[in-house]
Formats: sequence, C-alpha cells, structure tokens
Amino acid sequence: MSDHDSFLDFLLTTFPNQIFLVNRYADDALGLPADNILRIFIPDLHWMSAESGAAFPGYHFNRTKMGDGTLLFLAFLRVLETYQARPNTIEVYQLGDRFDLWRESTLSPREPFTLYNRIRHDPEIEPLANELDTLGTRYIRGNHDHWLKLIADQIPDPGAEELSAANGLIFLTHGHRYDQIEFLLPDSLKAEVVRRYPQAKMHTYDVGMFTDEQLASIREIQRRRQNDPQYPFFPAVKPGGALPVSATADIGTITNAGGSSLDVSIFSHAEGEANDFENHISFLRFAGKIYDTESRRRAQARRVYVIGHSHNARMFVDRHPREGGPLVTMDCGGWIEQCTITTGRGGVAHAANSAQIGVQCGNDLRTYQLTGT
Repeated sequence: MSDHDSFLDFLLTTFPNQIFLVNRYADDALGLPADNILRIFIPDLHWMSAESGAAFPGYHFNRTKMGDGTLLFLAFLRVLETYQARPNTIEVYQLGDRFDLWRESTLSPREPFTLYNRIRHDPEIEPLANELDTLGTRYIRGNHDHWLKLIADQIPDPGAEELSAANGLIFLTHGHRYDQIEFLLPDSLKAEVVRRYPQAKMHTYDVGMFTDEQLASIREIQRRRQNDPQYPFFPAVKPGGALPVSATADIGTITNAGGSSLDVSIFSHAEGEANDFENHISFLRFAGKIYDTESRRRAQARRVYVIGHSHNARMFVDRHPREGGPLVTMDCGGWIEQCTITTGRGGVAHAANSAQIGVQCGNDLRTYQLTGT
C-alpha cells in the first residue's frame, strides 16, 4: 500500500530541504481508482555517452551530485528501490527521450544499435539504466529515441509509443505528437540539425505557482477579451517558481493558497486566430491539442494526459469536451535544462538544474523538483 504522504516523508529523509512543489491538482471528480498504487513519472533524460556529451557542453542530462558524490538521479532511483521493498505498490514510467540518439549520432558509426549500446554501456549511464530496469520501469519512446523502434527485436527495452494506467483514465505518451514542429521535418533531418549546432542554448523555464494577483489579472483580461473580440491584450502567463517543501503538511499549505495548477477553461479553443492555445499564449502549448484529441475520440474518456518533451513542467486543468469534469495535462518537465525555484510565494525566483518527477496516487497529482545539497 502506498500514499503521497508516506512517499514524501520517505523522500524528505534522503533529500531534506531539497524538494520543491512544482504543481498539484487534487480532485475526486477525476474518478481515478483508489487502488493504492503510487505512480512515478520520470520525464526526459537525454542520455549520451561521455564522448558524445562532450560535444554538447551546454545541453545534457542533469549531473547534479549529492554531498557524497552520488548523482542526484541515482540517489533518487535508490530511494525508489528502497521504498518499493517495504513493500509499497509503485509503478515507474519513463516518458521518453531516455536516450538522445540524435546527438549521439555525432559519432560514427550511426547505426541505431551501435548508438544504443554506446550510451547504455557508458560507465556513468549504465548504473542508472540498470537501476531503472531493477524498478521494473515501463518505457516510452520519444522523438530523440524513436529509432529504438528499428531495433526493438535486438534490445530488451525499446519502449512503447504510448501506455495507459488507472483503468485507461491516465494516458502516457512522450508529447511530441502534440508539437506541430515535429511534423514539419523527418527525423533524419532533425537529427542532422542538432548535430550541426552543438552550442544549443539551455533554457530556464518558468514553473511553479501563480499568485492570486496573477490569476486575477489573467481572469480579468480574458473577461475583457470575451466581451470584446478586438481587445488587443493577452494575459501574461508566467508562474513564479516552485516552492520548498520541508514536511508533508507544507503541501496542503501551498495548495490551499491556490495557483498550483492553471485552470485553462477560461481560454478559447475557437477556430483560427481566436484560438488562444495555438496563436497567442505559448505557455499553453499542447493543452489545446490534447483537448482537441479528446474532442475527437469516441472511446472511454481519458482524464489525465501525462507527457514530457517540452522540458517545461506545467499542469493545466480544462473541462472535458465530451463528458464534462476535469481534463488534466500533466507535463512532468525533464532532467535537462533549468527551471525556476523560489523560497516563498511571490519571492525572487532563481534557476536550478531541472530534476522533476510526476507522482499520482488516487485523485491527487503532483510534480516535484529535486535539488542537490
């Protein structure tokens, strides 16, 4: 049996003063089963071999270390293994882009099986990969490791395009299917582009909580836009940073203050230029596509879409287009690039290396950010 509080207590023992709440949405209207399963969602890793990684000094997997020199990610996986052995019922999912085969193909030979082996057996990566396997992790392929499909019969962990959980109410996929840029060019050309630009810029993504003032401003501007289609301004949608968690009680305190997820039902799904999701507010990217997907489906309604791909952790709550009630986009972020954290709501945010995990148990969805000592 597992629950959020016992898991967070367990995490805090190993990572005191190193855990931040990025997002949370808890609502019995989700209707997720009370199965006492704790589901862990691990977003983009972008592993490369040391030799290939040296060519991309500003764009690589988060190698933050603990005080004893252990990689933060390995320390986290060992915590999961210990927690699982108690016993607790957990399921671990990795959301794709585990391997960055595009950047690994900077080195020859570029045959997918060789690329995979070079990364999988790299001295730094191998212990991480082994630990994920030990946890019984269920893998998804992303755009950067989509080539694993070509060697699925040669490797033990090729991953799937998509998975489902919680009796089909949770849908898991990498997320690039909702990124229209991904459909403009073939994989081979996109891989060539990233190979030719090793000085890729590392972004710092604004994540975390919205203040009451921000939410009031967003609602007011949207009200004016709905009353006047020619209203020339759009709301600034910029969260103020993930907030520190030192005890399980902090979760309730933070979320009771509001702003831990964003209600996007006030934004327009209209066609053409009136569509906020596609044309005006980039922070809402993917949530509109997911809404459209559910609009077209005729099968059982999905309530939660769990994705990675963007490296920008966000949690959007819309109204389900067919059945009403909540439709949640849970973007779990990544272990690459940076995000914003802060010591207090409305305080000054600063950058931290992204190290995010999504967690679901029952009708409670959370995203955490870990930091090194």
